[in-house]
Amino acid sequence: MTRELFLVVYHEKKKGPAHWSMFIPHTDGDVKGKIIHAVGSPFTGYQLEIKEYDISKTKKSHEKISLGSIDEGWLPHLNSKAEGVKTPGVSKKPLDPFGGENCQNWLESYVDVLVKDGVVLQSTRDVLISAPKI
Repeated sequence: MTRELFLVVYHEKKKGPAHWSMFIPHTDGDVKGKIIHAVGSPFTGYQLEIKEYDISKTKKSHEKISLGSIDEGWLPHLNSKAEGVKTPGVSKKPLDPFGGENCQNWLESYVDVLVKDGVVLQSTRDVLISAPKI
């Protein structure tokens, strides 16, 4: 069986980068699942966060974009693969919202690992290229 993955884009500020996370519902169509993302800021750096999540309870402006599906056999390995991807540190230009790496860059690197390891198709990475950045 397969499970659909989603990119969740949170539109934080009109002039700053949107926050990106990956959402894996417990079952297809479910609003509850797991969220994997890098949280932090250019001033403090970012940390990996993996937690249970109910997307229906968020009050933040967001959109869900399908990243495609994975074989359910890969689900237990998503955490360890995320833990192997270095999160961005403190930015050299913290006042420039686009001057350093952020959660978007981390998610791109994470998806690159998933593509390389055969967990997801290259089309998953292609979705990120056209995803909203702001």
